[in-house]
Amino acid sequence: MGEMAFRPQFVYPHVEGTRDEEFVYFFDRTNVPNLAQPILPGKTAPNIPLPLDPDAEFHIRGIAIYDPTGLAGFQLRDQWGNYLTDSFISVDLAMQASGTDAPPLEPEIVCQPGAVLQLDLVNTLP
Repeated sequence: MGEMAFRPQFVYPHVEGTRDEEFVYFFDRTNVPNLAQPILPGKTAPNIPLPLDPDAEFHIRGIAIYDPTGLAGFQLRDQWGNYLTDSFISVDLAMQASGTDAPPLEPEIVCQPGAVLQLDLVNTLP
């Protein structure tokens, strides 16, 4: 068994009659065209859809974002449109603060089969 990409603070309970399988979604400019568009300094790219597979419920337990420029901030919304943060978070700060590849989300976010998350990005240059 491989090493976990994140370390949850608490053990997640197993639901009788189901099994947990590790699964990682990758969203980049090859499968989400909006991510290929440049964002001008101080501007945002709102409402970028991140579709999940329609065949199973998905439990988000960690998020990792790679930003080679170090200029991006992000906000993520769940399938019901609820923001997971009060404001944009610097990608660098979010990843460094956790000390892991994927900062854990606690509690996990349970998504229905076929759910679509929404991502807002901002270029933090003035």
